[in-house]
Amino acid sequence: MAKLNGTKLVLYIKTETGDYQALLAATSHNINIDVDLPDATTKGSAGWAEHIEGLRSLDGSVDGLHDPTESFSRDEIWELIKNRTGCKIKSSTEETGSKYWEFDASLSNFTETADQEQPVTFNTSFRANGVPELKTVTS
Repeated sequence: MAKLNGTKLVLYIKTETGDYQALLAATSHNINIDVDLPDATTKGSAGWAEHIEGLRSLDGSVDGLHDPTESFSRDEIWELIKNRTGCKIKSSTEETGSKYWEFDASLSNFTETADQEQPVTFNTSFRANGVPELKTVTS
């Protein structure tokens, strides 16, 4: 079974020009897909819990190093949050034929950390707005 190195997964954000730019100098990111499971237990459940499948959601976050020379920096992240502007995010590999997530999103958090004698780091969180798509890269 082939393994995928996490270094090959990159988080991109679509810019105003319509191009995707790698999100800062990311060191890691995660994507969480959740399904709400409301209780549907009745007297006829014979003492076993039952549920129904409810709302689905996708959220995630990205960690990285602040690099003012990057084409998509903390300034652009700040503008998206300040202006309450949605964005389009893509989590992809660079390999042809691979699959990737693409979705509209809103940024929900931005944290910048500056410890003494350490690189400045950041974390930003996002939540998908609508249905995420799992697509295949075509050449």
